[in-house]
Amino acid sequence: MSVYESSWLHSPESTSRFNRRVHELASVIRRLFQILGHYWNSPSPSHLYVIDSFPMAVCHNKRIQRCQRFQGEEWRGYQASKQRYFYGLKVHLLVTEAGQPVECFFTEGSMSDVNALTLFDLDLPEGSEILGDKAYNDYRFEDQMAKVNLIPSPLRKSNSKRAIPAYTTYWRSLKRKVVETTGSLLEQLMPKHIHTSTSTGFEIKLMSFILALSFKLLLN
Repeated sequence: MSVYESSWLHSPESTSRFNRRVHELASVIRRLFQILGHYWNSPSPSHLYVIDSFPMAVCHNKRIQRCQRFQGEEWRGYQASKQRYFYGLKVHLLVTEAGQPVECFFTEGSMSDVNALTLFDLDLPEGSEILGDKAYNDYRFEDQMAKVNLIPSPLRKSNSKRAIPAYTTYWRSLKRKVVETTGSLLEQLMPKHIHTSTSTGFEIKLMSFILALSFKLLLN
């Protein structure tokens, strides 16, 4: 690289122009993900899907006070499976039975999974069953989905008024592990830290890694 090229790339004007172009790509990245989501959705013969969320910390808990990209208590969440707090986003995923991403969106880390249920588009074939863990128990939501012939099937809590047999619990637990595998594959693609100066830039880069995962599954 020449000195001229190096100085141009590092000039404030060129950096600003580059950042604007990256931000303009956000809609393209989202659209490409939706196209692949429809692709994964269309050939799914079982009409079985899984939803889950996982945390995406933007900084170490010790650095929360210095975090410039995200500020506020709404970004502080709790990961029950590992019994730890984090500061950042929650990634909400809907995948096919084979683990291909169909829907994805981000929320503040503090948003509960049950409250995020209504943010899913759930543009799925009639009769589709949607598996989830115990955090997705919402009887009103289940009744609303029944009206459009969709079947939310979360694991039940011990005091649930809509208890399910033990063998059904085992089957749902077994089937929903695929979304955990998808999350692990995404984690393998990502660096330890996403370096951005704005919250929008962080979300764009995060979405680009999720898109990359979908393309990787397409090529496998």
